[in-house]
Amino acid sequence: MISELQYIDYFTQLAINHKSIAHVPGTKDAFFFIPLTYDLAEIDSAVRNTKSAPFMALDAMRGKFNDYSSENNVQLIDGQITILDKIDKGKLSTIREAQDKCFKICFDLVTRMKSDRRKGNMFGNNLVNFSISNISYDPVGPMAINHFGYTIRFQIACPFGYTVDSGTWLDK
Repeated sequence: MISELQYIDYFTQLAINHKSIAHVPGTKDAFFFIPLTYDLAEIDSAVRNTKSAPFMALDAMRGKFNDYSSENNVQLIDGQITILDKIDKGKLSTIREAQDKCFKICFDLVTRMKSDRRKGNMFGNNLVNFSISNISYDPVGPMAINHFGYTIRFQIACPFGYTVDSGTWLDK
């Protein structure tokens, strides 16, 4: 299984290592974790408080467990990333440029995730399954008047085994 800390750490590293985002924690904040999906106040705060552009916002992971009525247990994680860039107010021609830049970064993230999955570097797990076949994307903006970009939504599948731990239960 993938924990929320592993999820955040993986995407933080992507934000640090992507040349256009180049997140430096505490110095050049260009990565934000949104702990509650669709928390507009949190997203607005991230947009208003960033000094860097473009930047990445990662929504909290959500998902489900599935066993496909068998012993094949899978954690299905639904994730969402938004990349936003800041434009000069009143310059409508730069909206498309900002969105093009953000779309390219989204594509870079998706291709890196697929590469990491193949190499076993996604969450340090060789069994993680990630496919680009069902990734959706949408333009975003304006946010905080002059931020535009793209949002991508993806799914990650992670098989897991389980045991009933006798140290967890009072009746075992």
